[in-house]
Amino acid sequence: MDANKLIEILRATMDPNQREAAEKQLEQVHKIIGFAPSLLQVVMMNTVELPVRQAGVIYLKNMVAQFWQDKEQEPGKPLVFSIHEQDRAMIRDSIVDALVYAADLIRVQLAVCVSNIVKYDFPGNGQELLIKFLFTFK
Repeated sequence: MDANKLIEILRATMDPNQREAAEKQLEQVHKIIGFAPSLLQVVMMNTVELPVRQAGVIYLKNMVAQFWQDKEQEPGKPLVFSIHEQDRAMIRDSIVDALVYAADLIRVQLAVCVSNIVKYDFPGNGQELLIKFLFTFK
């Protein structure tokens, strides 16, 4: 997803006159492959105002908590959304570095993301993330 468009949507979530429309837009686009890594990218852009980045990291934290884990599909029911594995791999690959360079207000939310990722992925993919984490912070 285009970073500038995403920044515009996140900025609109803070405007009472635009919030509802912006939240609906986020609900639609968060299912697009590439959205979650784009969101992390925006969160880490120092050129973007901190409140916009905070809105982005909170949205990312909520997405990870709610949609990281694959869910069982029930026959006859609509497909249940989960973050695509390609996006999960990209986030796993970059979130530790993001933690290192993030502002404190952002880092707190990213730490919650990491906690949830490890909770859902361990031992499988979670081991890679933990190893990267340990080497980064040794």
